[in-house]
Amino acid sequence: MNESMMNMARDLEESLYERETKAEQIRALELIERDGIEETYRTTKRITKNDDELFFGWGMILIFYLKNNFNIYWSLG
Repeated sequence: MNESMMNMARDLEESLYERETKAEQIRALELIERDGIEETYRTTKRITKNDDELFFGWGMILIFYLKNNFNIYWSLG
């Protein structure tokens, strides 16, 4: 194998490692977010008095989730 092919192979390996690392970070963030959403839902359900309030609570959770997801994925590049 000549030097340019070795450099290309090393660059590809580094790129793959970076992508795998980002994928692991995203999976970890998704687990953290899922736990947060479930905990928020349980808390919201405990403090609501009727289904209308619960529906409003879900809407706020969804807005919060979408806003944070966009910011997190944007920062990961």
